[in-house]
Amino acid sequence: MGTVASASPRKNKVVGILSTISHRHFTADVLKHFNMSPVPLGLAKIENTTLKSLMFNKKAQVLLKGISISTQYDSLGNESVCVEIPPNMKQ
Repeated sequence: MGTVASASPRKNKVVGILSTISHRHFTADVLKHFNMSPVPLGLAKIENTTLKSLMFNKKAQVLLKGISISTQYDSLGNESVCVEIPPNMKQ
């Protein structure tokens, strides 16, 4: 559906994310370039307004080391994505 880019100074760390609707798959070429890219990237699958999957290439994993992304469920079975950022990474 789109990509995120930044023209920010080099000191700011940015991860570009390409997304698609959840019933579509990323092509073999997209996955190949994603895995080989020297740029920090993520691939996301979205259903309606819900994040269904999110993966990062090696370069992004290095930038995001220490960040925890998980799915949490409430007592009614509703799900939400929780991103925990260590205090030393917050600006």
